[in-house]
Amino acid sequence: MAFTIPEEMDRFITLKEIPNVMEAIGVKRGFSRSSLNRKIAQGNFDVPYIMSGHTRLFRPSDVIAHWNRLPKQVGPVK
Repeated sequence: MAFTIPEEMDRFITLKEIPNVMEAIGVKRGFSRSSLNRKIAQGNFDVPYIMSGHTRLFRPSDVIAHWNRLPKQVGPVK
C-alpha cells in the first residue's frame, strides 16, 4: 500500500521531524532519530536531502517514497 501526503504538507523537514511525519501516516517504528542516523551512516537511507548549514533537510514525499520502496514483512518475526 503506497502512502502519500497532501501537497500543502510537502515542505522541507529536519531529521527530527521525520518520526512525526511517519507516525502521521501510521508508521510508528523504525524512524527514530538514532535509527535514521545509523541508517544514513550505513548507507541504507537513500533519501535525497539538501544541506542548510549543518542541517539536513528532507522532503516528506521523498521519505515516504523511501518507505514505499522498502520490502514489507508479512507475518510474525522469526
